[in-house]
Amino acid sequence: MPMFHLGFKCEAFEPGEEAVRREITAELACEILFGESSELYQKLYEEGLIDTSFGGGFEVIDGCSMLMLSGDSDNPEAIREAILAQAEVLVKEGIPEADFRRMNRSALGRRIKALDSFDSTCFRLCAYHMTEFDYFHF
Repeated sequence: MPMFHLGFKCEAFEPGEEAVRREITAELACEILFGESSELYQKLYEEGLIDTSFGGGFEVIDGCSMLMLSGDSDNPEAIREAILAQAEVLVKEGIPEADFRRMNRSALGRRIKALDSFDSTCFRLCAYHMTEFDYFHF
């Protein structure tokens, strides 16, 4: 099955605490938009457009930021269109509070769990050092 990678260029962040806040907010938006427990993920999975290889997230690199998705699919164009359509719906209708709270707990849990990984912790320490933010402050 063919693989696809889809990326969206986003606004660059200035270093510091605000950048980390915006990064965490963007990660939460990704979770709400296409995370494993999102409505869109379930729909795409049930339609056979994605499989368990599908995933993505938000990355901040010196001077730029991006939202990235990847996976295996015979129809990546349909996935792109579904992502864009769902993003429009969420912008227009908002996010139900119960969904937001559930996704927020999930995202925070993953961040805390990542502290158990030496590699992940070292990566975050270095990445946040470059943005002039103390990783353990989050």
